[in-house]
Amino acid sequence: MALLIVLACVVALLIIIAAGYGVRLRSELRRLSPVPTGLIVDGIYALRDKHVNMYLILRQGAYVAIDAGNSIEGVEEGLKELNIEKGRVVTVFLTHSDRDHTAGLEVFRTAKVFLPKDEEPLATGRTRRVLIFGNRMDIPYETVTDDQTIAAGGVSVRCLATPGHTPGSMCYVVDGRYLFTGDTMSLVNGRAGIFSTFFNMDTPTQRKSLERIGALPGIAYVFTAHHGITDDYGKAFEK
Repeated sequence: MALLIVLACVVALLIIIAAGYGVRLRSELRRLSPVPTGLIVDGIYALRDKHVNMYLILRQGAYVAIDAGNSIEGVEEGLKELNIEKGRVVTVFLTHSDRDHTAGLEVFRTAKVFLPKDEEPLATGRTRRVLIFGNRMDIPYETVTDDQTIAAGGVSVRCLATPGHTPGSMCYVVDGRYLFTGDTMSLVNGRAGIFSTFFNMDTPTQRKSLERIGALPGIAYVFTAHHGITDDYGKAFEK
């Protein structure tokens, strides 16, 4: 009997924790503000898949993707809306391995996928994202490291390690002008800030990463994964 009481208490506690987590999760998701699917500027397209944006950069008749969306269905619907054939996406750069940034990778089976080297422990399942849950990816990829520059699909992509949201989170500077931040920052009223502490694995480290991307020369546009876009880099990072 005592054992049954203990088990009942444990189950009740788990239910309470799960319910609390669910309430907080819904609250945090309501704070997100991705931009609608469509052309942004200079051959750069946003694709909205529920609460997240991935981006597609058109150069020389092919596309380079930043992240891969929240679901296969959402990515396919977005590509159809943009009138983009999935086979024309030749390269995918992942900012990190969270599911809402990688779930659509199956759509881009013919593309070369790049993952930050320091994100591999999460992507391979060696490190857990939270409690018993991980970010395991079952698709071939190559790794990139901090300050590495890659020529891909007619664009130059500089890789900047910006840990905090996850240990291997990375931002990408495309053609020296366009900064893609993934979940390294929020953007509220045109001003940069840390991402949600509820989702971050290491917020103090993310603050340092935010300082790094706030001191880049020549940036004209900032593209976040969940908080939209700004064409005023100076205002975003003036503080």
